[in-house]
Amino acid sequence: MAERFKLTPNALREVIKAVARRGTAPDKEVCAMYIEAPPGVGKSANVYQSVQELNAEFPCTMAESRASIKDVVDVAGVPWPDRERGVTVFLPPSEIPNASIHGPRGVWFIDDFPNAPPAVQNSFYSYLIPPHRLNDHTLPEGYAIIAAGNRVEDASGVFRMGRALVNRLTIVELEVDKDQWLQWALAKQLHADVIAFHVSPASVTERGGKVVDLLFDFDPESLDVAFPSPRQWEAASRILRMATEDHLPPIAVRGLLQGTVGVEAEHQFETFRRLFHELPDIEPILQGRGSKWMGVKSVDGKYALLTAVLVRSGLEHLGNVLRWLLEIDPEYSILGIKTAKLRFGTSALLSGEHRKEVEQWLAQHAELLAEAG
Repeated sequence: MAERFKLTPNALREVIKAVARRGTAPDKEVCAMYIEAPPGVGKSANVYQSVQELNAEFPCTMAESRASIKDVVDVAGVPWPDRERGVTVFLPPSEIPNASIHGPRGVWFIDDFPNAPPAVQNSFYSYLIPPHRLNDHTLPEGYAIIAAGNRVEDASGVFRMGRALVNRLTIVELEVDKDQWLQWALAKQLHADVIAFHVSPASVTERGGKVVDLLFDFDPESLDVAFPSPRQWEAASRILRMATEDHLPPIAVRGLLQGTVGVEAEHQFETFRRLFHELPDIEPILQGRGSKWMGVKSVDGKYALLTAVLVRSGLEHLGNVLRWLLEIDPEYSILGIKTAKLRFGTSALLSGEHRKEVEQWLAQHAELLAEAG
């Protein structure tokens, strides 16, 4: 069987924005799109972010329907007698795009689509293809249709979508991309412990001969209640901030984290956090006065120190950080420069102020980079 292509979050948002710019106008429309993926990887979040980004181009409204809690009448509209004409008309719900309510352009986001019973899924049929009309209501031409949901194999209470329905949609699958997630987490300023853990190799483990990344570890057959996902690591970040602000006892914090990312992921995370918080003061490194490893000897400790420097540094420290990366062992330095790129961006690294250090680093690691391809 041929391999199915999956979209990274960045690619998905570009596709959503391109589809949304065209709406459902007869001369512009491309498709009604359906995003499928396991729970917690960011299907809804990427649609929301796309709409936010589109608002920098034009006023773009998000009209949202939660298919899993709908009945057929919630889509088709409430029958209402038109006594003057002697007929029944259908009044659509206010959440379905209507130019007088939502404005002329936007995205109609139908979330949890396959969690709706088949009869409710089928009630969307006429809206999904031209002329995008059901009973007495036609979608405004400025609205794109984006639906999302989990897969059948995810054991998430979904109904298999009928073939006729599937044939009205362009289906894309979203995958987790760790580098893109880290870039997002840095921009979003998630808790430093969470970011540092996922920069560090401590977030990768081995199970049954397979490498498992604890950013996302989902097994639909597992009996564990909680599991790690991008969505839950964001929640873990909020828990850690709450724990600091409200002075929660460590045992309570661990219980909350286990109930968020699962027992195994929390155990790995807690082991890393202990190391992370026992590190020597990194201020000398940031100020350009630090020794190579500041007395840290263990491999895990060195990775923790590296991530601490990269996560806690600011743009004003970048020159000193780059010079420190020239001093440390190559296997750590390569991870460091990669994280610096995510943290500060390529333009900052290649600015005239730091070009000398970057060129020196590239020359020093040219052989290793060539071997890595």
